[in-house]
This record gives sequence, structure tokens and C-alpha cells, in this order.
Amino acid sequence: MAPSADLSFARAKPRSPLLSLMFRSTPLVRRLIGPERTLRMLLQIERASWRLAYEAASQRSGEAFMNRSLAIRREQLDQWIPDGAAVLDIGCRDGRHGRLIADRISRYLGIDRLPDVITRARSQPQPPNLYFEVGDARALPPGEFDVAIASHLIEHLDDPEGFLRDIGDRVPRLIVEVPDFDHDLLNAVRLEVGVDFSSDDDHVREYTADLLGQQLAAAGWKVVDRARSPISIAALAVR
Repeated sequence: MAPSADLSFARAKPRSPLLSLMFRSTPLVRRLIGPERTLRMLLQIERASWRLAYEAASQRSGEAFMNRSLAIRREQLDQWIPDGAAVLDIGCRDGRHGRLIADRISRYLGIDRLPDVITRARSQPQPPNLYFEVGDARALPPGEFDVAIASHLIEHLDDPEGFLRDIGDRVPRLIVEVPDFDHDLLNAVRLEVGVDFSSDDDHVREYTADLLGQQLAAAGWKVVDRARSPISIAALAVR
């Protein structure tokens, strides 16, 4: 969306039968099951519908949508990755990061433990200095790469600090991106009332900027810069 886009609209709006039904039925539901249970139900519906809408939007708009919604964008990579660097992308998905900076790095290796992820990445049109492998980044020898990227990865790990320490033995510079717990103000309410606030069923934690900084520091990293997007936090850390 362009910065100058007109965000005004007519006062009279098209009516949605579904939304009208929800607004009209909520007071009745509140009387039947009580305000607390109604709140918990609505929090669960909003969490699920947000996730489904996000996935549908990303499928519709593809990489352009991801570049708008995530904190690791071209401008951040240009600031955080030196020209001519060798870059390791751990949990690389389709190689989006590599395509963003292929014109100014020497080599990019996207690595993932899931063969189907690497198969999908290899099926995308890729610049000639991008490579993809199935494997574990912690098995790679030290000194081969200048920068590692771990985007939306450590929230899936049972031992993120151990992973961050292991990567620190292999690269001097690390870019980490995680989901932002604070992106949705209702997450604090979910936490308070005991409703699931995870942004993905496979996550074992969500992150605030402070929690991410604490984990990086505990693993021997120093955060030297940060970036945010509407849904995520990114940090540049050095040993």
C-alpha cells in the first residue's frame, strides 16, 4: 500500500450478514454462558480467524506480502549484511532472504532438516549464487559463513539457547526474527485468562523484544540493532 493511499470511506457501509449475526447474537451468548466464557470464546475465534486470514493473504499476494509483513526486509539485510558476505539461512523456507540480497553477497546457503522444504525452495527460480541443502546447521564447520539468519525458527525449539550457542561457534554475526507477542493487544488478555496465545500450533513460546534479548545474551550474543514489523521482531547480534 502506498503511503499516500486514501484511507477514508463512506459512513454507510455494506452490510455483512455474518457480522450482523455475530454482533446481534453476542449479547444473548453472554447471558447464556456468562461474560467470562464469552470472552474466552471470542479470543479463541479471533486468534484462529487472524491466522487463517494471514495465511490466505500470503497465498494471494506471495512474496510481496511477506516483504511487507515481516521485519527482515531488503533494507534491513542491506544494513546488517556486508557486501560480499557468505550467508547461511537456517530454516530457509523458499529462500526469500537470499533472493533479496543475491546481487550483493558472494554465496547463500539455505538449509533445513525437512527434505520437502528444500525441494520447494529448489523449485523456485533462484539466482546462481543461491544453494539449498537438507541438513542441520550445527553440523557445519566454523568459519565457512560470515552471517547466519534464523527467521521464525527458535520459537519452535525446545532449547533455543543451546541452538544459539552452537551457531555462535560457527558465525560471528547472527540475524534472528521471531513473532512479536505484543503485536496483538489481545494476547495479554489471553495470557491473563488462560487462553492459547500461540501464533502457530508448533510454537513452544512466543517472544517480546526483552525475552529475545535475554536469550541471545545468555547464549553469548550481543544485540547491536533491532527492527520491528507489524507482527515480528528482528535483532542483529554479534559475538
